[in-house]
Amino acid sequence: MSQRTSAPRLRGDGGAVVVEAAIVMPLLILLVSGVIDYGGAFREKTVFQAATRNSARAAATASGVKVAPTAAPAGTPPLSTWADSLALSSLNAGLSGSSSGITIQKVVIYRANAQPQGRVPPSCASITPTGTGSGQQGLCNVYSRTQMLNAGTVPVTTWAGATCTSGRWDSRYCPYNREVTLATATIDRVGVYVEATYVPFTGLFSDSMDINDYAVMAVEPNPRQS
Repeated sequence: MSQRTSAPRLRGDGGAVVVEAAIVMPLLILLVSGVIDYGGAFREKTVFQAATRNSARAAATASGVKVAPTAAPAGTPPLSTWADSLALSSLNAGLSGSSSGITIQKVVIYRANAQPQGRVPPSCASITPTGTGSGQQGLCNVYSRTQMLNAGTVPVTTWAGATCTSGRWDSRYCPYNREVTLATATIDRVGVYVEATYVPFTGLFSDSMDINDYAVMAVEPNPRQS
């Protein structure tokens, strides 16, 4: 019975393998880097979408509560005065699952009623937050990353309250004055827009990527509010 024998390796084949590897390896590295970087960006976008929706829901729910609970101590402010604080705290909690490569640039809480598809007004999106209260009167409040992180711990005098005191963090689009009048069907639609920078793990394709998202919710009427 005959047996097949493999052809002996030709001299110089080792060099060819090295050349082939030198050609293929850079392409393989680029492919893997792309999967890591853009896969990471997709994951961060998913986290953003969920956190932004929850933030908008918190703002809309709280903005509709214009009276304090009946059992609350005298002088207790209604929940609507804390609407932006709750929205920012909710956003911060939702983004806690994102990577350390994410840096929040700004958060805009705005009146979305007259905006196409509820998108953030360009005049608000272009505002650079000062950290002490920014925005456009009657339209939006613009917050920095530091304000978002500290929203749940700052003194009560940081917020505009039921009197919508000017010069406060949320005074330009005062939560207490957001419309929720059922008799005339006048209801504000509150939007939350988040803008951030994502630094990819490898950085081979880009040093940084811009990530942004927005969500809009109608202010929810409070059953105790006429």
